[in-house]
Amino acid sequence: MSDFEQMGWRPDDDPRLSHDELDAELSHVVSRGRRHRARRRAAIGSTLAVASIVTVVAAAVSLQSPDDARIDMAHTPTTTTVEDTTTSSSWVPPITGVTTSVPPGMPPPSRVVVVRPSGTAEAWQEEIAVLDAKTKKLQRTIYRTEGDIHGVTLSSNEQYVYFVEENCGNGPVQRVRVDGPADQKPEVITRLPSGDPAVTRDGRNVAYIGMQGCDPPEVATIEWSVRVHDFADNSDRRIAGEAKGYLLSEPSWSPDGATVAVSVQRTDGPTLLEAFVVLLDATKDQDILTAPRLKSRTGFGYTSPTFLLDGSLFVIEKPLGNQSGTAASRMVVVDRHSGDVVRLVATGDPKKAYHRTDADRTGQHLLYISSNDHNDPGELRVSSNGGRTTVLVEGVTEGNW
Repeated sequence: MSDFEQMGWRPDDDPRLSHDELDAELSHVVSRGRRHRARRRAAIGSTLAVASIVTVVAAAVSLQSPDDARIDMAHTPTTTTVEDTTTSSSWVPPITGVTTSVPPGMPPPSRVVVVRPSGTAEAWQEEIAVLDAKTKKLQRTIYRTEGDIHGVTLSSNEQYVYFVEENCGNGPVQRVRVDGPADQKPEVITRLPSGDPAVTRDGRNVAYIGMQGCDPPEVATIEWSVRVHDFADNSDRRIAGEAKGYLLSEPSWSPDGATVAVSVQRTDGPTLLEAFVVLLDATKDQDILTAPRLKSRTGFGYTSPTFLLDGSLFVIEKPLGNQSGTAASRMVVVDRHSGDVVRLVATGDPKKAYHRTDADRTGQHLLYISSNDHNDPGELRVSSNGGRTTVLVEGVTEGNW
C-alpha cells in the first residue's frame, strides 16, 4: 500500500503539510510500529503454546490403547488464527452509541465559509458563501454585508447559518437561509449585542456570548456573559456571568444539550496568563471561575472547544506566557472527564494563529483556521479520519460544517 493510500487521502486531496505537523504523523507511525510488534509477539507466543499442546496430545495418544487412539488429527487445531488489526495512520478512536447515515471517510459535500472578496472598497466587507468540498470552489454567496462577520454556525438541518455582524460594535445573533440569495434580509434572533452563537443539535437553543455594544448607548453597560436563547418560548437566560478581566468566547453544546463548553482567557498585553475551557450546566446561572473546567497540562491552556459525538472535546492547546512565537499550538481531542489527550490532530507553526475548531456530524472530520493573525484571512485546514491535515481552501476568516 502506498503512503498516499495509508494516509487516507483521496486523489483530489491537497497533500500540503506544515513542517511542525509532522510531529503528529510521526507519533502515529511510532504507535503503529509498537502495535505491530506487540501483535507479532502475541502471534508467536500463541503459535508456540499451541505447538506445545499438540505435542502433549500426541504423546497422550501414543500411550492409549489402539481402540482409544481414534483421534482424527486432520481436524485437530494445530495453529491459532490471529486477526490482523493493523491500522494505518488514519486511525481514529471509535465513536460509540452514535448512528449516522454518513459513511466513514466521507466528509460533508459542502461547508459554509466567510470570505473577503478581492477588489472591494471596504477593508472589512465580507460575505458568507457555500464551499464545494470536492472542487474546493465557492458555489454561491448567501449573504453580503459591509461589516465584519464572525461566529458563523451552520444548523444541524443545514437550513440556516447563524452569525454576528460587527460594525461599530457587535450586533445581535442573526440567521439567514442557506438556500437564500446574497441580498436576503437576516432574521434577528437575540436582543443583546452578541458573539459566537452555537446551536443545539435539535435546533431549539442558541448559546452565545452577551457583550458590550455601541448603539443604543444604554446597551454599552451590559456585562459579558454566557447566555441561552430558547426558541420554544422565545426566552433568554444567563448561565454564567462576567468574570472581570477574562474574555469569554466560542461556546459549544454537548451532544445531549445539557452542557455548554466555553473558552475563557486572561491576558496581559501579548502575554497569555490563563486559558481554560469551562463546562457549564445549561439550566442554571453559575460562576465562570468556579465551574468545572477541562484539565490541561502545566504551562498550557485550552481554547476554542468543540464537542464531538462521544462527549470528548476538540480543542486548541496553547502555551501560556508571551505569545511571540516561541512555542507551537497543538490541535488535540481531549477526554472531558480525565483531561487525557485522546488524539493529537496536528502540531502547528509557532508563527501561526489557530482558532475556530469545528467537526462534522460524524465527529471524524475536524477543521480549524490557520492564519498569520486571528483577524487575517487564512487556511481552512481539515483532518479526516485522524489522518494528516490538508488545506481545503485559502483566504477565509471562518468555516463551519
